[in-house]
Amino acid sequence: MSRRMLIGSLFLVVSGLLRAQTRLACWNLENFFDTVDDTLTLDDAFTPQGENHWTYSRFVRKRDMLYKTVAAMGYPALVGLVEVENGRVLDALCQGTPLRRQGYSWVQIGRA
Repeated sequence: MSRRMLIGSLFLVVSGLLRAQTRLACWNLENFFDTVDDTLTLDDAFTPQGENHWTYSRFVRKRDMLYKTVAAMGYPALVGLVEVENGRVLDALCQGTPLRRQGYSWVQIGRA
């Protein structure tokens, strides 16, 4: 299922790309899904009724853990992400956490 999702080539971009100590990271988020059933994808397991019982509170907990890991990395200038369902989850990560104050945003480079 994850191979058919938005894989590889999603990048968080920081406004400070020209910092003296530019750091880059690549990270497999291991199925970063929202809770909404998208009829065009195979995401049924990641809904409250699905086999993973994926609830909004579980999504928020994962989002917050992801943010804390980016912070622990020292806020890399670029972070390549894999196994991300869609732009909504990246918006939640970039805008719904303190990453917003760091100027993070995302760009989709490719789709598997």
